[in-house]
Amino acid sequence: MFPDATPPSTPQAPLMDLAAMKALLGVTVTTYDVQITFACNVVSSLLRSYTGRQLSQGEYEDTFHPEQRIIREGGGAFLSLMEYPVQSITSVTVNGVDQGVPTRLFKSIGITVPDNIAPDDQLVVLYEAGYDPIPYDLQSVFVDLVRRQLAALGVDLSSVSSTVPPSAAVKAVSVGALKVDYATGGGNASSANFLSPLSDTVLHEYSNVLQLYRHSRMLASTPA
Repeated sequence: MFPDATPPSTPQAPLMDLAAMKALLGVTVTTYDVQITFACNVVSSLLRSYTGRQLSQGEYEDTFHPEQRIIREGGGAFLSLMEYPVQSITSVTVNGVDQGVPTRLFKSIGITVPDNIAPDDQLVVLYEAGYDPIPYDLQSVFVDLVRRQLAALGVDLSSVSSTVPPSAAVKAVSVGALKVDYATGGGNASSANFLSPLSDTVLHEYSNVLQLYRHSRMLASTPA
């Protein structure tokens, strides 16, 4: 079992910001700032949903209820936290009572369990964890997905960047059950197939990277 993760009190920023994304795309003008920002937020949401992690460095709070197991390995017990790598533990409380700050982390993904914990105790862990910046392999996936999302929006970055090839014409854009078709004046129709709005299905193309960052709770919930 895994803890309940308290959502951040403020909306999480995208995994890569506008300035960093424009630099990687070779864009120096502000023409498509709104669309690039939107694409960064879409891709961030998809990656966070797929991995089951926020990924960004920040302060997090996990609550372990009595019915949730404490993982045991090598004769010791530890709590597997929702976010990692863990930089520091701010506090651990048991049934509302502060237990002080534990001194041992477990492989940067959790903490060793205080000796006086009973099976029916509820624990709350406040801690700092996450990446800043995200690892380069994740950045590579992020940039590629942003480019695909921009193409799906009909954004042709070749007009403002010499480093991005021209985008094929967009044939349609779908949002939920709504589909809007566009008249296209030629172009390679087959290359437009991949330009549909992004969904979690497209992430399977990047599974060799994303599986490295997927939380074990997501792997446990995946049907065989």
